[in-house]
Amino acid sequence: MKLILVGYGNIAKFHIEAFRSLDVDIIASCNRSEEKNFLAKTEAGIKNTYKSINEMIENESFDGILCCVSYYNIFKVAKILIPLGVPIFLEKPPGTSYDEYETLLDLSRKNFTPVVVGLNRRFYSVIKNAIKDMGGLINVNHIDLSWAEDTAIWINRGVKQTDIKKLLYANSIHGIDLISFLNDDEEIIDLDIKVSILSKKKCKWIICFNVKLQNNLIISYRSTWGIPGRWRLEVCSNEKKYTFAPLEKCIISNFGNEEKTVPIAIEDKNFKPGFYLQANSFLEICKKPTKYKSAKNSLEKINSTMKILSKI
Repeated sequence: MKLILVGYGNIAKFHIEAFRSLDVDIIASCNRSEEKNFLAKTEAGIKNTYKSINEMIENESFDGILCCVSYYNIFKVAKILIPLGVPIFLEKPPGTSYDEYETLLDLSRKNFTPVVVGLNRRFYSVIKNAIKDMGGLINVNHIDLSWAEDTAIWINRGVKQTDIKKLLYANSIHGIDLISFLNDDEEIIDLDIKVSILSKKKCKWIICFNVKLQNNLIISYRSTWGIPGRWRLEVCSNEKKYTFAPLEKCIISNFGNEEKTVPIAIEDKNFKPGFYLQANSFLEICKKPTKYKSAKNSLEKINSTMKILSKI
């Protein structure tokens, strides 16, 4: 299996490691800078490098495309790649607005191009095993997710206020998609999102919502920006509570005060969690595109996630 890479950077290194363990050959890389092309050759051992996507496409023969460009370039690059009709692994987010997402989705449908998004938490073995212990997502009663973002990093980098909205979109997808995934990607219609802005200049705010769905599932969400905190996910099901803190680990507790640790697959210990199973899923689509219909991270599947993001 041969893949080409668009955008060599820190996240691409983790993807390359996972794909190569599955006997994939990353035959070429395209980057705007000579420095990134040099690193792709020297660090990752990618033989052929290009500064032009079109030139790489014309000169290489490949089975799929790995796109790991920065969040603000994803939409622009994806619009070039999708019309090729070749399976694409697209880093998140698939656009920085719902309109951009819809444009990519329409392009994907028009060109019959399988496009999956790098939402690796959907492939965490610990989450998969916890859902199995619950007896399936149908038995989830309550989802409570909280997480924090250190916005001082943005300020130190000199991020413009005009880019804050895009960063909110790009970074919120991490938590929002977990909510959507655990809700079996059902659309949440009546969503009342509350925002408390503590300091616009210092990028400090709190975003939260609580909603009860028709199936009696209650969802609680809170993200704090510029305020210290940690990832914590609690899921209630069948008189059990599943606590993920951090997300890569899970403890099951019940009224008997008995605690059980949910097993983690060896692949999530050897690679960045979720990356191995995510890569394997994409390769199955490259081999047999009809499997795209059942992909848990397809453009089609994450519509609910993107709609919630558009409301934040």
